[in-house]
Amino acid sequence: MLLATLGVALMSTVARADEIEVGTPTTPTGPTVTEPSDMAGGPFKKGTLGVSVAVPGAAPSFVADLVYFVDKKSAVDLLLGFSLSKTPDVTDPVSMVTTAGSTSFGFGVGAGYRIYKKINDRLHTYVQPFALFSAASVDKIGDNLVITAGGNFGAEAFVTDWFSFRGQLGAAVQFAQKFEVINLATTTGLYANVYWK
Repeated sequence: MLLATLGVALMSTVARADEIEVGTPTTPTGPTVTEPSDMAGGPFKKGTLGVSVAVPGAAPSFVADLVYFVDKKSAVDLLLGFSLSKTPDVTDPVSMVTTAGSTSFGFGVGAGYRIYKKINDRLHTYVQPFALFSAASVDKIGDNLVITAGGNFGAEAFVTDWFSFRGQLGAAVQFAQKFEVINLATTTGLYANVYWK
């Protein structure tokens, strides 16, 4: 009886196997993979605009710069800044002599050229030569004008494709007081950056 049952089961399995159609095997296809360009993603495209603002406490002589990408690896900067200070009248309590207060307006304006090198999708390094004209006060601007020329090396870390932080170190030579004073100084800066197309 057991042999008869096994025989029936075996014959029905063979019959089912004969009913299955054997087709041509197919190779699964996936999505087309596109190799990214050297600096793909984010602001690294011609025509991208951006604004960099110095982090408080880490501001150089200019506090903001406007950025325009000329291609996928370089950008030009317009460096801007200003200061406004007011001092009140001060009376010496002993001599009763009053020193008049004053209001002074200072500025910084210049240009830079940033050249980038990609490290990975989120980190880029750059070098940036720049020139800057600044004055602590526009009063007697000839005496207060400072001309600065130098270069920076920096790194920019992207939090998103269009928002980043960057820090930089550099060196610059400064000419002041009608070129009678020449200083060689280091420069630093820490910035938050926003870009848009």
